[in-house]
Amino acid sequence: MRVGVIDTGLGPHRCLRHAHGIGSFIDGVEDNGPGATDDGDGHGTHVAGTIGARPVGQGDYGGIAPGVDLFAARVFAPGKLASNADIANAIDALSRGHAVDLINMSLGASTPSEVIHDAMLDALERGTLCVVAAGNEAGPVSYPAAFPECVAVSALGLAGWAPATSLSATRLPQAADRFGRDNVFLANFSCFGPEIDCAAPGVGIIAPVHDPYGQSDALFAAMDGTSMASPVACGIAAALLSRQAGLATLPRDAARAALCRSLLTAGLQDVGLAPKYQGRGIAFLS
Repeated sequence: MRVGVIDTGLGPHRCLRHAHGIGSFIDGVEDNGPGATDDGDGHGTHVAGTIGARPVGQGDYGGIAPGVDLFAARVFAPGKLASNADIANAIDALSRGHAVDLINMSLGASTPSEVIHDAMLDALERGTLCVVAAGNEAGPVSYPAAFPECVAVSALGLAGWAPATSLSATRLPQAADRFGRDNVFLANFSCFGPEIDCAAPGVGIIAPVHDPYGQSDALFAAMDGTSMASPVACGIAAALLSRQAGLATLPRDAARAALCRSLLTAGLQDVGLAPKYQGRGIAFLS
């Protein structure tokens, strides 16, 4: 399986040396030069690592689907938001130029962008399904997750799991209906609504991060957010799809993307939350 990530960049990190940095898409300029995909924030490295990190040393944490062919595009400049046009160009480059099966987007905005929507629709026609974070404002699902053509992912936590003094321990909701079975809860930051397709763990997710001082390429950290839940779901989807005999030989078209979506949703498991919180359930890999 081939998985794309549109985010703040990638690495350098020893567990992501196998990943392909396809460059940056910033202010309408595509840069494929050396270091163009390097992460200036750490967010993108964590997201990509959650999906496909490959442990190479003692104490390393692997991703959910370390066997994927991983491609990363950077759309954020340090301290700046990404433009809709740049995100759309990255979607196009990953789906058209690199034929990815899935694209993870742990980003969002309160208003829809037709430019991004059109790019997602074009990607679907090339067999690429987008998996998108629902947002962290504890309100309506953000865009592009709210577009029906993607897989919108909310964030779950597990009560009693996080150390009492950690930031992750503060993610418990106040409303009783946001607690499901077996101590699973909708994180208090997670956006929700009828657009949610599935839920995934998004509290205390440990994955690679880059060192801004360049002194180590072996750092890991725990992060919380629907930004973390989306790559968990994306990694699980990649692993599930890789088990489907004959999928790789199908034409890269909308029917192929629809099959990928149906295979993911068929494996979801109800955790006792309302559909607006969990969609059809939690992404699960046995």
